[in-house]
Amino acid sequence: MINLISKALFLLMLITGYLAAQDAVGNIHGKITDVETRQPLAGVNVILEGLSLGAATDAAGNFQITGVPVGVHTISADYIGYQKISRTDVVVRGGRITFVNIELAEAAIEGQAVTVESDFFQKDAANPSANSFSAEEIRRSPGGGGDISRILSALPSVSSRGETSQDIMVRGGSPLENGFFVDNIPIPQVNHFTSPSGASNGPIGIINTDLIDNVDFYTGGFSAKFGDRLSSVVNIDYREGNRETFDGQLEMNFAGFGGVFEGPLAKRGSWLVSGRRSYLDLVADAINAGGAPRFEDLQTKIVLDINPKNKITILNIYGASQFQQEKEDALDEGFDEYFKVNNRQNTIGANWFSLLGTSAWSNTSASFTHKTFDFYSNASRSDIRLVENNFSENTLHLRHSTFFQPGSVANIELGFNYDYHFDNFSLQLLVPDTTISGVIIPVETRDNVDVSGARMGAFASLTLKPAARLTTVFGIRGSYSGFNEQTVIEPRFSLSYQFTSRLTLNGSAGIFHQGVSNYLISRDKQFRNLRDLQSRHIIAGVEYLLTPDTRLSLEFFDKDYSDIPEPTPATATRGPLYLPDDRFGASNWGLLTNNGTAYARGVEFLIQKKMAVNFYGMISGSYFRSRYEDFNGVTRDRDYDNRVLFSVIGGYHPNKKWELSVRWTYLGARPYTEIDVAASLAAGTEIRKTDAVNEASLPAYHALFLRADRRFNFRNATIVLYTSIWNAYNRTNLDEYAWSQTKREILEVKQFSLLPIFGLEYEF
Repeated sequence: MINLISKALFLLMLITGYLAAQDAVGNIHGKITDVETRQPLAGVNVILEGLSLGAATDAAGNFQITGVPVGVHTISADYIGYQKISRTDVVVRGGRITFVNIELAEAAIEGQAVTVESDFFQKDAANPSANSFSAEEIRRSPGGGGDISRILSALPSVSSRGETSQDIMVRGGSPLENGFFVDNIPIPQVNHFTSPSGASNGPIGIINTDLIDNVDFYTGGFSAKFGDRLSSVVNIDYREGNRETFDGQLEMNFAGFGGVFEGPLAKRGSWLVSGRRSYLDLVADAINAGGAPRFEDLQTKIVLDINPKNKITILNIYGASQFQQEKEDALDEGFDEYFKVNNRQNTIGANWFSLLGTSAWSNTSASFTHKTFDFYSNASRSDIRLVENNFSENTLHLRHSTFFQPGSVANIELGFNYDYHFDNFSLQLLVPDTTISGVIIPVETRDNVDVSGARMGAFASLTLKPAARLTTVFGIRGSYSGFNEQTVIEPRFSLSYQFTSRLTLNGSAGIFHQGVSNYLISRDKQFRNLRDLQSRHIIAGVEYLLTPDTRLSLEFFDKDYSDIPEPTPATATRGPLYLPDDRFGASNWGLLTNNGTAYARGVEFLIQKKMAVNFYGMISGSYFRSRYEDFNGVTRDRDYDNRVLFSVIGGYHPNKKWELSVRWTYLGARPYTEIDVAASLAAGTEIRKTDAVNEASLPAYHALFLRADRRFNFRNATIVLYTSIWNAYNRTNLDEYAWSQTKREILEVKQFSLLPIFGLEYEF
């Protein structure tokens, strides 16, 4: 294998035939705009830190810096009346153009813009509980595997199940409480290998992080422009393709192979295409997968400038995955079923962005999402078909926002969204099933159950700056569901007060709703009348800049949940479980009402250092409780009540060729419901002690991830070799316990063991 890689590297170097790194240079092009009005800023001084290179923006806000040595740089943008901003992790490659777009905010304190210190952390008054990541910060993250969800899980109060799943649980919520947007277009899931409920059942994501320009992660108290989510929003911006020349990138790693290609479009735009294909079935044994997972995805972004003030972008994101567990593998592992599952989803949409005058803009998007799920399972010992579950979900989305600035101390943003769903579900339970409570579910067939209806909302947001140090945001959102004919009003409020140039106080509060999933509605037509779930957020925090490139933040959060669907005691088939935490999309719960309540509250801290020179790092920690009251009035732990989360990430650039990074993650003991061995033996299937839901705990999870990158820079190309070790000290982390009737014992379902990962990128 090493010999093969060496030959491949030698061939690439021969093909490129370019000069060594010390002779290689690249160019930096970009645009500077006002963060609020989106207007281009002319005359901004753009400086490359540590080098005597720079430029000034033209009337369109554009700048160019040529002859930049290859490597990782920091760019600073300075403009009178605005806060000076520094952008770290600007990677310059030989013979290529690196595009850097920077948004400047007006100086919060009079005279602040002429100070020497630069701001490495851009603030968002409308979303105080926000964290942002650049493309390079995402790419190099140890243990990230190029997946956006794993990178976000390093933040405080963000939990996960470990390496085998991409789900993120934000501040004690379930993975289904998070919303994802790419370029203002809703994406139903960002994961391959999903369950009927939408939760992740695999280690790979759909989003190609090589296409990302920036990620904003709102962990609570988010703006009124976002609706139909209870916990968090992940807002992803894809970069544009190269507007000036053709670029390409080929990559091969443990998960598969792929490429990214981009170039100009008629001198008025750009195109960008990415494709990936896996060969995970070849390494399934190495990662204890017990099967042969496969995936593929194809993503495209096209940008066209209609004129200097109007731009249209077209986006398409396609993903498909398959996991098939063979009978022999299931028997060897002790599993009572073997199965096959296929997932497909495609989202296509367009954005029209328009600058209106000098202090206003509008953004309108229309998109369509198609998603299918096909599943069957057979009994391992008898080959009897047990279940067939198939569905198709289709959604039309329309979103619009208009922003205008009536004066220097006020901003207004108005908008709406309209989503129309037309879905079809089929379920065949071919043999009687016994739930984890021991209740027998008879054979049932639901063929071609249509679930359709609209969800819509409108919002208004007013930002006021009554004093130089104070910013307040008042928001209101109204939402209507055509499924239950319910109208809800959701007030939102946030504030940010800057005591000094280093110390800032933040706070936010709001009410949030989320509709019952159409998958659940398909199981019983009466569920259509269930009210939307509700959460109330209260958040208070403080930020302090220890140095210009190092930030300390401390935040308290409180979430109260109400109108949660729960079964009535007389009809409950699965005991007093918390329905929104169901990962697998159970088919029968009994009669449901909206009487459930829950809460999540805690405190978290984050120390984040940007790579201003050659070192970066992040330390995060949190303590929280996430609990619910069951239908018997007993307060119980939710499935993701880890209580303690801690993470450390660090990276070091000894020179422009090497980068070394490390990550250590600790997830506190996750609650689970114990298996009743005697009852399972008697029933011949898994029975849990549902009179003691989540009263036991799995062992705490912790793992060490190491990564090393080596760059080979040439005049017109770059080769990147990287190696990573997941679970470096080979900790045995458990995902769950499961019952094996085949072996008549409890099985330990484990996370990945020590896993070395190698990858190669060729950029030209």
